Amino acid sequence: MKTFDFTAVVWKEKEGYVSKCPELGVASCGDSIEVDPGIRTVV
Repeated sequence: MKTFDFTAVVWKEKEGYVSKCPELGVASCGDSIEVDPGIRTVV
């Protein structure tokens, strides 16, 4: 199995948090900072 490293950029805004993965061109937002336990399956 191959291993890949990706950057996770997270910042706070007035209404919550924003996260972005520049290498994959995806972003998400929410009320709190939580790591999705299924993210490895998605990637």
